[in-house]
Amino acid sequence: GVSLPDDIVYTSIETQKMMPAAHDFMHSDFLAGKKTELETLTGYVIRQAEKLGVDVPTYRFMYNGLSFYPYPKNQ
Repeated sequence: GVSLPDDIVYTSIETQKMMPAAHDFMHSDFLAGKKTELETLTGYVIRQAEKLGVDVPTYRFMYNGLSFYPYPKNQ
């Protein structure tokens, strides 16, 4: 297993609060029917995890959900 600090969840949440809203860019691109960074961000994590034999069910769930639906069509 991997040793993690006892406060890893709290620290991770606090770190996310300080980051810019990068998810807004991917969401905006998705809604506009533009190419997103799904492969380079989420897909990369999944591929690297597979190489290392690490299970990443949350990333896989997000990836499967986002890649299943086609991009919205521009009206």
